[in-house]
Amino acid sequence: MVWHARRVQAALVSKELIRTSILWHEMWHAALEEASRLYFSQDDTAIPTRAPLTTRATVPPWSWAVPTMAPTSRGPYLSSSYLSQDDVQGMLDALTPLHAALELGPQTTSEASFQLAFGAELLEAHGRCQAYVATQSRTELSAAWDIYYHVFRRISKQIAKLAVLELTHVSPKLLEAHDLELAVPGTYQAAAPVVCIRSFAQTMMVIPSKQRPRKLTIFGSDGSEHTFLLKGHEDLRQARPRPRATPLGPASRPCLSALPLGPAHARVIL
Repeated sequence: MVWHARRVQAALVSKELIRTSILWHEMWHAALEEASRLYFSQDDTAIPTRAPLTTRATVPPWSWAVPTMAPTSRGPYLSSSYLSQDDVQGMLDALTPLHAALELGPQTTSEASFQLAFGAELLEAHGRCQAYVATQSRTELSAAWDIYYHVFRRISKQIAKLAVLELTHVSPKLLEAHDLELAVPGTYQAAAPVVCIRSFAQTMMVIPSKQRPRKLTIFGSDGSEHTFLLKGHEDLRQARPRPRATPLGPASRPCLSALPLGPAHARVIL
């Protein structure tokens, strides 16, 4: 029973750290960028001009300035003659899990705010994608991408203002977690007393870089503050890192996996 309770704690902390490491806004921003890369794949022999890779963080791939594009009311339209049908399924696969998460509903006020702001439009876009699956009509996909483009631009503006995360809004369960039987990451030593997690700081600072890692502070049972880098936003074109919250052997206690970076800091692997 004791070990079961510890596993439950480890699972909760791992899940909530993942939730705070990449918000719905950031998930959709990254997924739309990846989906557009798959859908708007271009033939170098037919379309020689592309925006440099360094601009993709601020300029979505579907806004590449090429002669075949003509603007629509919400964004550019790329002639279907340049679209690779082999990439359509990849595009749909990239967005389907996020649409499924929206259908399950929000669990935090941050997610509820996202759904209120973008839910109706994303639902309409998803309906267009489903209509394409049923009819194979490219018109449906073009209509879907008009919507996705509009949503992407609005999300980009909100992400740019992301500086501090309040656990009250992004993870109330993590804020309510007190006096856990989990070791603070990177502190466990077989011959030393276990330093357990007492609580989490109420806020996380978002470090202004491309991947927007968080500065996470954990208060330990030793009375000290332990600072970590919480990194969950990875390039979707790379191998996705997996969260790890692994119970150790019977002589120890569960500890969130971490990679020590120095005497006072560790990087939580997500």
